[in-house]
Order: sequence, then C-alpha cells, then structure tokens
Amino acid sequence: CFVEVCLPSDILSLGIDIYDTPGFLSDNREQILTDNLHELVKRIKPTLLFLYDNATISDTDKSCFLAMKNALGSMERVSVFFLNTKADCTSIANDYLLDDDPENVPLDLFENTLHEKKQRCYELLLRRREMASEVLGRLPDSVDECTC
Repeated sequence: CFVEVCLPSDILSLGIDIYDTPGFLSDNREQILTDNLHELVKRIKPTLLFLYDNATISDTDKSCFLAMKNALGSMERVSVFFLNTKADCTSIANDYLLDDDPENVPLDLFENTLHEKKQRCYELLLRRREMASEVLGRLPDSVDECTC
C-alpha cells in the first residue's frame, strides 16, 4: 500500500509508538537484535515502517530490507509500509519543471503531478522483487489500487 505522511499530522498525534531496530546491515550483528525484533512482532503485531531515501532503492536499502526479512524468518506475515524519505513539494516541483512556489502552481496541476510522482516511485519499488516478495503478500499494480 502507498501512504503519504505530511506534517502537521493528526495521525501522528494519536500516540504511535516507534521502535528503532538498527544494525541490520552488520554481518556480525548481535543475536539480541533479531531476538528483540521477534519479541516485538510476537507481542505487538506491529506494522513495520521501512525507510529508504532514494526512489530507485539502492543496493544498500535492498540489503537492509533483506536482512530484516531474514531476521523475521518464518514468523507470520507482518505488514510493511515503505516510506521514501526524500520526497517533498519543492523537489517534486523541480523534477516536473513546475514553479517551486506553491502559490504559483494551480492545485489541480500539482495534484496530478503528485499522483504521477507517486505512481513512478511505486513502480520503482515494484521493480525490486525483493521488496515486493511473497512475505509481504501481493502488492497492488498501481497506486490507485491501494486501499489505505
């Protein structure tokens, strides 16, 4: 599913707990990281938020995701949201040759451009088979099919 988060956000004020699980790229990470992740998933049934900073998904991001997936092992399915952390209105406007002052861009043009950008980023995510694997279930073919 494709979710857009922006600030300010009423959703973030609901008291969401965030647990950071660093170290998945380390070949010699301690077993405690994997154990903690297993315990968290068993107790809380969380939705994991996988942050990546480039819409093309770097090999480092792919490796980190695969390490997390491996750490989860054969546990039951866990929902995962993918969050591209380097998307903002100014960079989207620049990518699509729009004026980077929101006051100068008609709302319908920006909304159409934003939809196109979301679809493009989503297609890049789908191209990484490792990210759209059977562990996560079938991902929709387009942003329009997302139900959240």
